Amino acid sequence: MSALRLAIIGPGKMGSAVAELAASVGHDVVATIADGMSIDVDSLNGAEVAIEFTEPGAAAANVTACVL
Repeated sequence: MSALRLAIIGPGKMGSAVAELAASVGHDVVATIADGMSIDVDSLNGAEVAIEFTEPGAAAANVTACVL
């Protein structure tokens, strides 16, 4: 399996656990985006996959920002 370039949106307990696990199996966490940070092509840093772990009220806007 090829390493994926991951962005973690919401580096709380769950986001941090996923980032740690992903790194331990050879994936690259290339972006960690905390609450209040903008999500754009620069902050995503070439990520192929974004994993969103924020509160439900912010999720839709965060996912939309990832695809624009």
